[in-house]
Amino acid sequence: RLWDWLILAQAEICDDDSDGMEPEAVNERLSRVKILWNDVRAHENTVQSVHQAGLALLNPNSGEKVQNLSHSLQELNQRWEHVKYQTEQQVLELERTVNQAQELNQEIQDLLLWIDEVEAQLSTNGLCEAAQTAQERVRVHLVSIEVRGLRRRSYC
Repeated sequence: RLWDWLILAQAEICDDDSDGMEPEAVNERLSRVKILWNDVRAHENTVQSVHQAGLALLNPNSGEKVQNLSHSLQELNQRWEHVKYQTEQQVLELERTVNQAQELNQEIQDLLLWIDEVEAQLSTNGLCEAAQTAQERVRVHLVSIEVRGLRRRSYC
């Protein structure tokens, strides 16, 4: 059962399709990987117990059976370490992705607020009617700032 669980866990880890995902899908993937991470931590004692029991069974005089058991324990440990490492890395990467998306969203919201403020200023100054596009409005706004002798702010 442990072996089957490890294979399924590896398959779940390898099923990382988070690149290019929508934020909701990234959050969903993060939730699934966190559940897997909790499962990994819950299986820690079981894997250690199996490994210790296997080591106790190793008897140098048993020949081929010892080699098979030794190989199986080694493979179990490799899979286990891989699952632990990859799961933790995916949790960290997905959390970073969610944070970056939230920061980007906040920057976009701030930019939209700034654009609304600029349009409001341009409207009150009577400059907005002459400019038809947002790009023209920003240019007119920056020109009006320069004309008034104010410092030009970089918004990029």
